[in-house]
Amino acid sequence: MDTFFSAPFTDTSNYGGVVGLAKDGHVIYGPYNDDGELWACEETDMCNGFLLADGSYGYASTGYFPYTVGCWGPAPGPAETAVICSGNACVGGSMAGLAPISIIIAAAALLELF
Repeated sequence: MDTFFSAPFTDTSNYGGVVGLAKDGHVIYGPYNDDGELWACEETDMCNGFLLADGSYGYASTGYFPYTVGCWGPAPGPAETAVICSGNACVGGSMAGLAPISIIIAAAALLELF
């Protein structure tokens, strides 16, 4: 079981796969956008969610705060408030200096939800 939680995401298709299900019923996806690249700050709303091609809503696992679910979305837009509880938040849409996300981060964030 330890191997599952320590393995990094390797498949960039389908958002990196399904990571979990949030309490509000929306799916939590892996760390990759529709282009197979790591999510950028401007691609998620303030709840760390996004709209899929079919119009449904899901949360993204990202390498920046709030990492998975920041609030129950969808939110009207990107975060416009300062984050004081994390030094790893989006600042002006920049992800400079962030390391690629691994399933350890996603799993730890999911545990906080339940």
